[in-house]
Amino acid sequence: MSRSPGRALALMAATALAVSTLVGTLAASASTTESAFVTKINGARAAAGLPAVSVSGDLVTAARRHSSAMAGRNALYHSSLAGICCFTSLAENVGSGATVALVHGTFMSSSGHRANILNPAMRHVGVGVVSSGGQLWVTEIFRAPVKGYAGELAAPAKQRKSTVRSGVATRLERSTARQAPGLAAVLTTRIARLSHHPQPRDADPLARALAWSTVMRELTAAPG
Repeated sequence: MSRSPGRALALMAATALAVSTLVGTLAASASTTESAFVTKINGARAAAGLPAVSVSGDLVTAARRHSSAMAGRNALYHSSLAGICCFTSLAENVGSGATVALVHGTFMSSSGHRANILNPAMRHVGVGVVSSGGQLWVTEIFRAPVKGYAGELAAPAKQRKSTVRSGVATRLERSTARQAPGLAAVLTTRIARLSHHPQPRDADPLARALAWSTVMRELTAAPG
């Protein structure tokens, strides 16, 4: 059966659109599932009188990557947490199950996983969920950030790390530029300038002191 070029192109376009729609739907579904885990985490923290954790983009990226790796191997294991910046401590929960409620309930029933969720020092979280074979593969990464690090949550991990370092450098440069010179530095600079001035101004007390010092040195010098 022959097929015209126009129909072939239309079929290819329709196929590409269907694939794009499916990918978008899967991504939206994963994001919704991840948000459901965050809601449960913050609900547990609120019940314990703890502040909510905020979602951090770099942690989400790392969590999704690890969940994808676990799903590919069909095995649960912890990640190295390499490449995550700006923390005083990190914690990770990994698990799998059919539903959000089941996995979260299992985490809360385990003393170690529950301690990570209810750790008062933690301020940031990233949840990565991959659905495979009817199972949710879940990674939760918690971060207690270094002091002053709010986390530029919308930026990609690599860019965010660079931005943080650049910001620190800029603040240090500004701080250094704004430091007032010490009294000793001011006196040294003024005396150095006056000593090379052919006729120091008598109104300047430093000029008078320098002139007096020069006269006294000449009067007390040993005869040649």
